[in-house]
Amino acid sequence: MSKVDTPGISIQRFAFGETSQVVHFLTEMRGRVVVLARGAYREKNSYEGPIDLLVRGRLQLLLSSDGKMGTLQRRKVETSYPLLRHGLVRLESALYFLGLILDTTPVGEGAGAVFHLFDRALHALETYSRDRLPVLQLSFELHLLLAHGLQPSLERCVRCGSERGRFRIVAAEGGVICGACPDSTQAGATVPEEVRLFLLALLKRRVADIPPPQAAVFRMARRIVDDHLRYHLERPAFEQAPRARPRRSQPRALK
Repeated sequence: MSKVDTPGISIQRFAFGETSQVVHFLTEMRGRVVVLARGAYREKNSYEGPIDLLVRGRLQLLLSSDGKMGTLQRRKVETSYPLLRHGLVRLESALYFLGLILDTTPVGEGAGAVFHLFDRALHALETYSRDRLPVLQLSFELHLLLAHGLQPSLERCVRCGSERGRFRIVAAEGGVICGACPDSTQAGATVPEEVRLFLLALLKRRVADIPPPQAAVFRMARRIVDDHLRYHLERPAFEQAPRARPRRSQPRALK
């Protein structure tokens, strides 16, 4: 057993007996871990109350030799991301992000990049205006795919490496294919240049620095990311997840 002191966000919890909880934390140092929080429901404990979802705290853990399971010794709450609980759209988006983390990050994985991505996304959900939440969601999905090495290749043809031409995107190929490659016109959807550049901007820039996309550009980008997620995460009902949507104030000509 080893002692670990690390920031962590509670991502799943279950009652264990009458007074305890089994909790999954996404931690900075050890990724996703499963720990027993003894006496979490008792009036006095060292966790600052029973453990709820989407609360970040400083954790003292006693973990097994493989670092995946153990016991929670102490928790000091740092934030519960309180503004997420003040509006249904923000809370739904946070729970959607949480579902993605649970689906993509097995126990023992997610240290470092995935933890910081999730933490930044939850803070952004608290502060971004509602009309920016759909773009934030796309950015989160792409960066989560990037953290797992599954992001779509958008800068050059995945077959020949060409950086020019009319591109189509094929989820099974992992990215875009140029028109010069054999049979490329028979698979995938054509990607307009403005959509490709928008998706690249989401991977390289902060959402706050990206101009709001036109409605047609956003819809195409949304469809591309959905197809990529369905194929690589094998999640057939992906489009049914709660999702923030662009407001109707987008230019009518592009609807």
